Amino acid sequence: VNVYLPDPHTGYYRACRFDWSSMIGPVTLDGDIRFFDDWRKPHDPYNPEHGIGMAEEFGMPGAVDPAGYADGHEFLKLGVGICKKPSVNAPYNFSFPYEVTDPGQWNVNMASSEEVSIEQTISFGDMGYAYEKTIRVEGSKMIIQNSLRNVGSKPLYSWSYSHNLFQIEKVPIGPGYEFKLPFNLTLSDLQSCVGPAASILVPSDGVAPQLAPTAGQKNFTFSRILTPEDILYCDFAAAMLNANSKGTPNSFEVEHAEYGGMRKVGSHPFKAFHFYSVESVVALEPFIRVAVHPGEKESWNHTVHFYPLGDKDDVSEASVRDPPPPVIHVPGMSPDAVWFPTFLLIAPFIVILAHYYSAPRTIQTFICSFAQRTPPLVSASLPV
Repeated sequence: VNVYLPDPHTGYYRACRFDWSSMIGPVTLDGDIRFFDDWRKPHDPYNPEHGIGMAEEFGMPGAVDPAGYADGHEFLKLGVGICKKPSVNAPYNFSFPYEVTDPGQWNVNMASSEEVSIEQTISFGDMGYAYEKTIRVEGSKMIIQNSLRNVGSKPLYSWSYSHNLFQIEKVPIGPGYEFKLPFNLTLSDLQSCVGPAASILVPSDGVAPQLAPTAGQKNFTFSRILTPEDILYCDFAAAMLNANSKGTPNSFEVEHAEYGGMRKVGSHPFKAFHFYSVESVVALEPFIRVAVHPGEKESWNHTVHFYPLGDKDDVSEASVRDPPPPVIHVPGMSPDAVWFPTFLLIAPFIVILAHYYSAPRTIQTFICSFAQRTPPLVSASLPV
């Protein structure tokens, strides 16, 4: 599991949309199945759309403005920091490249190769929060735990969701991919999709779902391979109304018939569900509501089960086919206890490591130039 650290100068993602701590990808299973790769190339860290993997965001349905947006020249975007508006009266647009004027304080703690914790603290007028994300790998599972503590005097309200930007390396988005939803979609639900590729989402068994509100199907695929001109976007609001009345669990599955897939399960019931796809990626997006009053904290989590072809019946197990030991890789960052002996074998780094290893209460870090993917010989430290 590859995790990119938040950093206003060298970070993989530096725009004002996605949660900076949610840049998780690619994920490699059993050494050869690669999920969540870059889907927009060339990558631009300042482009609001250029997230990877989980790419979580605080915002959406109904396009609710971020905290403080109506009050002045700046606003507070949860998971990002303080961003600057182009003008006082400009309406909010999630895809606009707002300047991030203050990302707050980010702290990282990586105690082992299986777990990393990332925390952001920030204040903005009478608003403020402490946000923490812990990413842990257990066998073929990735567990993501989030908590948001309100340290200001105003309540914080928002939607929260992950884009789950799924694709398998070098495998075109098309009929081989299958999506298993926790609720039924009818023909009318599919007809609500928009975009040049609005009609290519079809039931996996080839049988059209009925119009009756109690009928429908849960498993879907594409009728053809997507092209560079294709865009598909669906807001399954009507299906969600029926699902919520039945207490539908927050889970879904996406897989490829020849490689494998993932099943994601969330702790909170979802309140909305969007589906998005272009030529290079498919995104299933369940939304939850987050409301945190002053002095309170809310926590939620997701578990992602990865499985190779043929093992999908065992996705609830902690281990699949005795996989290699789980590893979280943070570009340029390594826990001393796990990686320091390995580094000692690499002669060019010995002097640099020896110099910085003596610094107290710090995590040794090699800053990577993420756009070029090549780590220059520059070192820095992050406070624990």
